[in-house]
Amino acid sequence: MIASRDQSAQVRKMWDVAIGELIELGILCTQESPSTRSTMLDAADDLDRLKRYLCGDATAIFAYSLGISSSTLGDD
Repeated sequence: MIASRDQSAQVRKMWDVAIGELIELGILCTQESPSTRSTMLDAADDLDRLKRYLCGDATAIFAYSLGISSSTLGDD
């Protein structure tokens, strides 16, 4: 029973992170100035990373909370 409760808390935390990231992405995509707005490629990359995170991919990271666009991270 405890494991189920812990898993529910973990899922809830994942969704909290995901919702926060979607809100940040939405704000970045709607900036008035094109120079501060996310590119479509960055937005698509971030949505893909969010999808992988929600599917349990531990390597999926989020950069918006750090103020770094995905294009500056590189895919070495």
